[in-house]
Amino acid sequence: AAQGGLPSPAQRAEAMQALEAFAEASFVLRETQDDAFELGRARLALGDARGAKADFARSLVQSGSHPATFRSIAACDVDLGDFSAARAALDAALALDPDDSATLAAITSVSQVAMPAALPRMASA
Repeated sequence: AAQGGLPSPAQRAEAMQALEAFAEASFVLRETQDDAFELGRARLALGDARGAKADFARSLVQSGSHPATFRSIAACDVDLGDFSAARAALDAALALDPDDSATLAAITSVSQVAMPAALPRMASA
């Protein structure tokens, strides 16, 4: 692995090829588990927030709404710098389960990350 435990560009490319093969195979097999969600998790771990978000959106369509899926979409949005979209995804998760501790923790975390990111915009306004 490259510095900091992150995959090297060659390892990342190899993993992305494996993910694409998995995606094609799971489409053909139509497994009952939520392959789109699992593929999204793998893409997000590899740093492909845009691709992961598309997988999570497909998971919502194929497997229905679940707080974990909306939290995962929020994680993608944070990686992409879209904090308002992240908050909207977390609000959707909270609507499904208002007592979900993981969602409540994610809302706090996103608020802490979003505030410093907003300060330069607020200062220039």
